Amino acid sequence: MRKVADSTQIVAIYKVVSQHCHRTSEGFAHYADGWDDMRIHKEVLAANPNWAFSQSSVNRVRRENFGNLKNIGRPGTDAMVKELQGQIEAMRLKLNQHETDMDELRDAYNKMVAYLRAKFSYQPPPGRPQSTPPDKPAH
Repeated sequence: MRKVADSTQIVAIYKVVSQHCHRTSEGFAHYADGWDDMRIHKEVLAANPNWAFSQSSVNRVRRENFGNLKNIGRPGTDAMVKELQGQIEAMRLKLNQHETDMDELRDAYNKMVAYLRAKFSYQPPPGRPQSTPPDKPAH
């Protein structure tokens, strides 16, 4: 269950947030390096050990007074995204190669079946389907 901050706690939260956060010209809240809602929450509770309120109370005070945080991601996010994009592209290339390999195997199988049928004049018994591989699966 979340505990909402009371008025005394809101004032204390605001004081700490205002020391480490400002509103940008774009209207977003921006914390100083190393500060965020979680750290504000911990700092205020550490200074007032008998208090209890949720981190969402800090989020609300910051949002109402300084604005929403700009979604800029965490440090290293861009590098992680680029790495994942590279991995996805590598998987696409491998998948395309596997599809090409399967097409080649299917063609070789069909040629072998045709050759063996011609060589041995094989005809499947009446009512029995021809033994050919299934069609290429849809993607």
